[in-house]
Amino acid sequence: MRAGDRRQRRGRAERLPAVRPAADGGEETGGPGKPMSIGEAIASCFGKYVQFSGRASRSEYWFFQLFSWLCSMVATMLGAGISGISNGPGLEGIVSLVFLLPGLSVFVRRMHDTDRSGWWFWLALIPIIGWIVILVFLCQKPTPGRNRFG
Repeated sequence: MRAGDRRQRRGRAERLPAVRPAADGGEETGGPGKPMSIGEAIASCFGKYVQFSGRASRSEYWFFQLFSWLCSMVATMLGAGISGISNGPGLEGIVSLVFLLPGLSVFVRRMHDTDRSGWWFWLALIPIIGWIVILVFLCQKPTPGRNRFG
């Protein structure tokens, strides 16, 4: 439905809310992001790898983290080779650099989805307590509708 559409209700016309086009060409209804498949999440995160504004759904964040972790495990196994002895940061270092900016940007957008600033990232410097608080924030439901971040 588009802005300006009308629906008849009990004899009077009711104006429906406007639907704005999103930056990525889709439609945005003003609420939190809809759940994504793992492929959509990976494509979205690499497509928005330096976009620190906007919001990221829980599925987008967690699917990307799962993919990042799996790639890191594969790189570690390939780096260690058959001998089981790691010979430096080689492949693991490259994979870490590839996932650094997309991971940071999806984290910031996930914080925005819970109506928090990306500066909460620095809470991770507090061992254990900070990590637990951030994990709770990342698992929380998004704020319904629009918030101050989008």
